[in-house]
Amino acid sequence: KSLERALQLQPDDPEMNYQVGVIIAGIDPLRSLPYLKKAEGSTSVGQLAQYLGDSLQTIFGLEIESDRFFQTGQLLAGVEEWESAINAFQKAVDLEPKAPLHWALLGEAQQQVGMDGYPALQKAWQLSPEDEIVNGLLGIYYRRQGKLDLALHYLNSAIALNPNSINWEVEMGNLLADEGELDAALAHYQSAVRKDQQKWSSWRDLAVFCIKHNYKVNEVAIPAVREALLLNPASPALLDLMGTAFMMINELESAERFF
Repeated sequence: KSLERALQLQPDDPEMNYQVGVIIAGIDPLRSLPYLKKAEGSTSVGQLAQYLGDSLQTIFGLEIESDRFFQTGQLLAGVEEWESAINAFQKAVDLEPKAPLHWALLGEAQQQVGMDGYPALQKAWQLSPEDEIVNGLLGIYYRRQGKLDLALHYLNSAIALNPNSINWEVEMGNLLADEGELDAALAHYQSAVRKDQQKWSSWRDLAVFCIKHNYKVNEVAIPAVREALLLNPASPALLDLMGTAFMMINELESAERFF
């Protein structure tokens, strides 16, 4: 409400319209559209505002109201607007309290803003203990809590429930890397790459792991970034990553070229 009152003084300010639109999207997605439309003129958030507005209009086509809020929550989480995502997921839970994924993603969003998401995750697991996403998110929760055994248990369950999942392989790699089990972690990052060699982000995750831990930079990280760049050649972040990798092995001319 405070932002809406401020907006009355500057009704055409695109950044302020974006902020109001995002906040309202979590509780009343349809009412957010005029604000997001005005935000399209922003040089900083214009493209994002258009993406959110277009995506929300697609979501409105869903018949079930709880699904509309669930999809809205996922959309907002995807652009890291976590507080608004929490509002949307909470609405989805209120409308359909027996949907485990609604509870699971509510718990994840709550953790992203520093809240304790465990009660929501626990509710999700009680509703569907054999759901891969519920198990995977519980694994991530326990990893953040530093409870290695429980994190391993739930992430292994998620991988067993969906052996084709890339995300859980990467999360398992993250967990083992945090514990200093670099050889075991590498196996999971490489498994993620093998499952979809056309997904550039998996190659990036593999490279970031090696660079972060100064582990097999020349043998693994540089070839991994090269593969990622072949799939996503316009990424400045990948060019920077390659420069960092070359700098770490003292190939300074190559590092400078990529920087």
